[in-house]
Amino acid sequence: MSDETKIKLWYWLCFGKKLNLEHPQTYSEKLQWLKLYDHQPLYTTLVDKYMVKEWVANTIGSEYVIPTLGVWNSTTEIDWDTFPQRFVLKTTQGCGNSGVVVVKDKSSANRENIVSKLLKAGKKDAYRMLGEWPYKNVKHRIIVEEYIEKKHEYLIGGDIFVIDGKICLWGLLNCHRDHTVNPLVPVGKSYPLALDSIDEEAVKSTLQMMIDKL
Repeated sequence: MSDETKIKLWYWLCFGKKLNLEHPQTYSEKLQWLKLYDHQPLYTTLVDKYMVKEWVANTIGSEYVIPTLGVWNSTTEIDWDTFPQRFVLKTTQGCGNSGVVVVKDKSSANRENIVSKLLKAGKKDAYRMLGEWPYKNVKHRIIVEEYIEKKHEYLIGGDIFVIDGKICLWGLLNCHRDHTVNPLVPVGKSYPLALDSIDEEAVKSTLQMMIDKL
């Protein structure tokens, strides 16, 4: 199946209508066009959870990069004894929350289950499944990172829309992938963000600073 067919099929499944690639009008249509025709090598670096760290450090600063404690080509190479008590394992080619394993207590962690999750995630390929070109040449590896404690109960995600280097639209939401606190939420509904005005302004100014550096 060609990349165009995959993208058209997924678009129809998501939106219930045909994808207009000849004259894309909506934001979503233009994104699909970019997937097919905008193949900049940098995109592969940006979706690689290991390689992107160096790019971020060089572009906006290493203080925005979660430290990597190790990187391996397969689960058999993982050196478990070097891990701290809490850590996060990730597959480098995973998209969304795929291939992420959070361990808060190494002493009670089930290594067999962790390896099983990593192997299952390692078989997923966003390029073959969805036609997402940036993932086509990502080297499949496993990394371990420091565990970062959340300030708030909910995992907060966000979207940023930039025009001419300035944030024109941005929003924060309780991330629906955080299944420990968020069950399935009806469309248009979400839990309170629990961000006070000071935190919200800090997030906004930090995002703008990053955009300025980019």
